[in-house]
Amino acid sequence: MKTSTFRKALKYNTQRRELVCAAALGLGLGGFAAAPESLLASTKAPANDWGPGWIDPERLEAFFDLMRLRHGMEADWLNARFKLLEQQDRALALINPPPDKPPADRPPPSLSRRLALNLDERTVREGRQLLAKQVLFLERAEDLYGVPPEVVVGILGVETRYGRITGSFRVLDTLASLGFQGERRRDFFLKELEALLVMGRRGDIDLFKSEGSFAGALGIPQFMPSSWQAWGVDFDQDGRIDLINSMADAMGSVANFLKSHGWKRGLPSFTPLKLRSRDNPADFLVTRLSAEHRLGDIERALPIPKGWRSLSQDLPASIIRLPEPNSAPVYWLVSENFFAVTHYNRSYLYAASVLSLANAIR
Repeated sequence: MKTSTFRKALKYNTQRRELVCAAALGLGLGGFAAAPESLLASTKAPANDWGPGWIDPERLEAFFDLMRLRHGMEADWLNARFKLLEQQDRALALINPPPDKPPADRPPPSLSRRLALNLDERTVREGRQLLAKQVLFLERAEDLYGVPPEVVVGILGVETRYGRITGSFRVLDTLASLGFQGERRRDFFLKELEALLVMGRRGDIDLFKSEGSFAGALGIPQFMPSSWQAWGVDFDQDGRIDLINSMADAMGSVANFLKSHGWKRGLPSFTPLKLRSRDNPADFLVTRLSAEHRLGDIERALPIPKGWRSLSQDLPASIIRLPEPNSAPVYWLVSENFFAVTHYNRSYLYAASVLSLANAIR
């Protein structure tokens, strides 16, 4: 058999086996669709002594097979770690709240409430201190990625109060619990578990000591494992990416993430609009995570601040409405840079908090 033919056959058989494993997991893991019953019949009997006891052994075996096919991980290595897993019931409850349980006196979303939470005196003061202390790393990040220092610090402030509050859930337990026992986004959490195990096998992190959020986010910038792999940067140049202990690595990685998600050097991110009673912003409002209009069209229809009038008429921009239940509607004119921040957390209020904190500490 020719080498090229052998490689094609090997690739086909590997993909076929991954399809079988994904079907056994009940997921489209890795982009594969459900396998037909004829393929499912080729799976071998599950190893009932594998795992911690609270994970279905057939699904666990399918996951182990995927890890072997994709990453060359031995089942014994995986099982030695899975045997020690503890189910994270609290994380499961937080991610999967009972559908019939009403919010416990939860107030409606509010811009002013969110800003009061994230722009308190201590957070602003500590942000300014960090900005001064880490000025060399922050300026280098701006040179490389175009992201201003205060924006990087703003994200770290909102996410973890500059690394002070990073979470107390053991991430290996959390992702396994959410991936195998959760009711929502199992596919996502199993992919993150896959990435975490790869990092642990490489020695990037300690699988049994690494703690994070109830959703599995890690370290000073609260990156999910796949984000750590994709956008993590060894910014202090010590030979490893450490987002748990290295503030420099965290800063460089945040800047890299934002640039990769559309941040444009030198472009303003937002400005509040002061609309007159006759102004109607409806034609330029968006609810998605992208700028869908042209600044010139907005300027011809609505009054915009002077600082934005000198920008290109073709600049992608839109208007967002921010919730404020007890007062008049709040409208912001936003650029692609605002939406770059929403890729970190898919919330307008989150991006508004980050960018407002950035302005406060600048």
